[in-house]
Amino acid sequence: MAEAKTSSEVEEEPAKAVAEGESAPDKEVDWQAEAKKWKALSRKHEANEKALASKASEYDKYLESQKTEEQKRVEALQRAEKERDEANASLARMAAAIKYGLSEEDLALLGAGEDFEERAKTLAERLKAVTPVRARSATQGVEAGKAVSDDFLGGVMRSR
Repeated sequence: MAEAKTSSEVEEEPAKAVAEGESAPDKEVDWQAEAKKWKALSRKHEANEKALASKASEYDKYLESQKTEEQKRVEALQRAEKERDEANASLARMAAAIKYGLSEEDLALLGAGEDFEERAKTLAERLKAVTPVRARSATQGVEAGKAVSDDFLGGVMRSR
């Protein structure tokens, strides 16, 4: 059961809060002084962060210098394999997008993973069932304001 506080305990709580740095409810706060205080603390921590970043960089260099050539080659190989796998996954996504006519938004919905192509095929089938097939426009792929001239078409036909 919760204990009832005596009147002396209730009076001591605000005094403890003020002693711990909290402001009393009836005390006026100098906000400019508070802002200066926090700004100074921020600058102090920024300087500390820069010093720590410098030390971390030096430590990374030290660790790198302690590695054997074999370890360096193994890590380089692992990085190259990771980049290759990411490139292959990206290529597979683009190939599936082209194969099934999916947009970038559709690809984003599909995510990534082993069964990506199957999910792409399923999504394409669902979209095809919902969206009516439209005939290709004669101006599709032509920039606005640029008409195809008869001279151009005649030149293409003559070159054949």
